[in-house]
Amino acid sequence: MDNDFDNDLRELTETIEEHDVIALHVMTAGWVLLLDFRAKEAAGPMVRVVQPVTTPEERYERLQELRPDFEEPESIAVVPWPRFARSLGDSEFWTTIADRLNATGGEAAVGEARAELAAMTRLEAENQQNAIRGEGFQTLWSAEDSPR
Repeated sequence: MDNDFDNDLRELTETIEEHDVIALHVMTAGWVLLLDFRAKEAAGPMVRVVQPVTTPEERYERLQELRPDFEEPESIAVVPWPRFARSLGDSEFWTTIADRLNATGGEAAVGEARAELAAMTRLEAENQQNAIRGEGFQTLWSAEDSPR
């Protein structure tokens, strides 16, 4: 079951159309889908699953490490995705992302994005399994200490 958040699709679409770099934070996965729509002759757009950063400076540094042949972008839009990663691939928002990738990098860029989204979905499932098993998570209330 997915969270029932009401994303403003028009605003999200405008963000994709207006910015060259988007950090799409999939909160249920705990990871970021980094979308860089910039392209040159030798390099098309880039889509990568990356760990979240804590400062804008770190975000720019990470992008420079991943794309050393590109100038620093004027801005990076950070977009929270409060739904499950798998719902992203079925959304109109994903269609907008795929259309922009196709326009700048062709079908290969769209395929790369699909592969990265599949990786994000796997990471999200692992994160949920770890939460159930208590691996890497702390319980706020323990059943062991409570009176029965």
